[in-house]
Amino acid sequence: MSDESLLAARNINASFMDRNMHRGLFDFGRMPRRQVLFDVSAEVRAGECLAVIGASGSGKTTLTRIMLGLAAADSGQIEYRGAEVRRGSEGLRALRAESSIVFQDPFSSLDPRWTVERSVSEPLWLRRRALGFATDEVAGKTAQALARVGLDPRTFMGRYPCDLSGGQAQRVAIARAIVNEPRLILADEPMSAIDVAARVQILETFQLILSGAGSRAVDPTTGQPVKPAIIMVSHDLGVVQHIANRIVVLREGKVVESGATEAVLGDPQSDYTRQLIAAASL
Repeated sequence: MSDESLLAARNINASFMDRNMHRGLFDFGRMPRRQVLFDVSAEVRAGECLAVIGASGSGKTTLTRIMLGLAAADSGQIEYRGAEVRRGSEGLRALRAESSIVFQDPFSSLDPRWTVERSVSEPLWLRRRALGFATDEVAGKTAQALARVGLDPRTFMGRYPCDLSGGQAQRVAIARAIVNEPRLILADEPMSAIDVAARVQILETFQLILSGAGSRAVDPTTGQPVKPAIIMVSHDLGVVQHIANRIVVLREGKVVESGATEAVLGDPQSDYTRQLIAAASL
């Protein structure tokens, strides 16, 4: 695990328009803003998993969207591999090229008309020239990605989403997320839409990804294998305790606690964290 930050959010403040219907359609310019993040800082290093936890409405998704350059903050700074992430910047271009997302519901993120092969290979076709792949390499890399998540390519390449269980569909979505060897993966509540048995399989899949097993990506500057980082958004401490290296606890847009997983779960400093632990099946 690297000691250097891969992606960092520093002192992030964010707000949204408060769309009060009683103000009228032509009063848009004077709509008040509702602050949803208050001076939030977080970072993730290569080869580690950062869990962002909290109840619904705590600001988890807003923070991670800002960290991945998908939304803008009112103030604060995002840095990716030491470069500032802002509109039009090299840092933003690098972040978007080297990151991917696994969504909560795999069936809504997979096109029902596409085979597993087409869905998983899509990121490769979109960036084939930039990644330096020949056309005949795409099928091989697609098969490798499926094998990394524990799915036999010979069995699953020709299937459609309707042919898959929830756990299988989520592993296909993860294969699509890792097929172009990203440095950073955002997993947004990736286990809440699948059954308990499938959660164990998905958890093991993420652990293998963090270890770099099966990856062929090499950092050109160091010659070392690239171990991706994972940012996992969750409200389930029973899941994150098995995979997260560090935890950030959000409540109503504020960080109430952060630190190593063992410290946060073993010796929580805030009443809110203790309540989350009490409600979880650890």
